Amino acid sequence: MQRQSGGSAYLVPMVEHTFRILEVLSGSSTEVRLKEIVSQAKVGPTSTFRILRTLAKLGYIDHDAGTGKYRLTSKIRDLARWSQLGPSLHQIARPFLESLRSQFNETVNLAVLEDGAIVYVEILQSSETFRMAAAVGSRAPIHSTALGKAIAAHIPQERLDEILSRCPWTRFTRRTITKPRDFIQVLAEVRRQGYARDDEEDEHGGSCIASPIRNASTGHAVAGISVSGPTHRIRAKRNAIIAELRRASSAIGQSLEQTS
Repeated sequence: MQRQSGGSAYLVPMVEHTFRILEVLSGSSTEVRLKEIVSQAKVGPTSTFRILRTLAKLGYIDHDAGTGKYRLTSKIRDLARWSQLGPSLHQIARPFLESLRSQFNETVNLAVLEDGAIVYVEILQSSETFRMAAAVGSRAPIHSTALGKAIAAHIPQERLDEILSRCPWTRFTRRTITKPRDFIQVLAEVRRQGYARDDEEDEHGGSCIASPIRNASTGHAVAGISVSGPTHRIRAKRNAIIAELRRASSAIGQSLEQTS
């Protein structure tokens, strides 16, 4: 068998085709038709169609059935953003998370926004028997969580509009926000205050306070930290939690800027 130069013998054509298609979509400022993608990516129409359907199912692209056009979703941008921030974010945030848990003995969370949902990337649990805690890697909606509000209030408007257009607005308790206009009003309040609350909106008996970790240059949120626990305990410590969360999130954001 003849050897192929440059290691091309190990290339996987379908993977190569997928990235060519993604490059076409990322390079366009508008939605793109199948015919244009085939022409620019130089991939056969059948393979292109199959790849697009797979990417759509995974949430990386949107397909408008009415126009037949395709575009990237925020999910792939979130992946790129997280790959850049991941290690340094963990390393920088960890001491602050530990300090918050030590001060309040409640569960402390670090999360990022990915494909329109909150993803927990670090959780330090309270030592209390009765506590609130998710699992690292689990996802939560933006409209019912303090972390979701804190981050959503500080992202570009175009990205926020896209996320809200796909939000299911599921009601989890009688306090859950289920209307876009109400959520937008809450986000304005979050921007004024510098923190967000979930007062039994996601789970009965549980409350949470969160603050965004913002890029010092753009002001956009790259992540968020929160303190969560049983409602009666969180309410009793509310003012102190807010003050420490705001201090910690600001310090983390500044440290991230210095390391970038």
